[in-house]
Amino acid sequence: MLPQTLILLLLLPITLQATVVPMGGKRLVPYHQGRTMTIGWDDELQANNVDIGIWDGVTSQLTMIATRISATEGSYVWSIPRDLPTGDRYRIMVRDADAPLRAQYSSGYVSIGTTPRPIATTVKQVDEGVDVQASPFPAAEMLTISWRDRDVTKVELLDLHRRLSSSVEVEHGADHARIDVRSVPSGLYFAKLVHRNGSIVIEPAMISR
Repeated sequence: MLPQTLILLLLLPITLQATVVPMGGKRLVPYHQGRTMTIGWDDELQANNVDIGIWDGVTSQLTMIATRISATEGSYVWSIPRDLPTGDRYRIMVRDADAPLRAQYSSGYVSIGTTPRPIATTVKQVDEGVDVQASPFPAAEMLTISWRDRDVTKVELLDLHRRLSSSVEVEHGADHARIDVRSVPSGLYFAKLVHRNGSIVIEPAMISR
């Protein structure tokens, strides 16, 4: 092996089996400028502290969001800048803060959309978004999934291998669902919200006892 080849190999990111959410994907409802995104990761990263960044596939630039976050936190809430360019162009990166080559990216591209304008009426102002929250984080007995829009038909709790752990049918017009997780093993999960039009929103959830 040539010395130049060896140097190049040493500089390449190390492939990990860790999972980073949101994973991205064409069917996912976009996140929006000026709102928040919960970024999650699992224990497979095997780091004490992590750095978090967002990689722009159009400009090939990595922008750091946060540095030296305790890995045991399992998640970080990021306020999306209002001037962030929109599109299906971003991948989320989480890496070992002490070994930057040990990095994991979201498996797909995450879409950022413009903030929906409120709908003004003579009585009230409505701002129907797709913001989703899983609480508490972590949950031990009951996990509550809440959302802003009223068109969710079903909530599924998936493990890291996308296997179904629990499923709840949602009544029309509801803005939350509760899932009993007392029999669910500890770990990082995905709350999958299925909308009436077939679109999907994924939100990380943590179970811990």
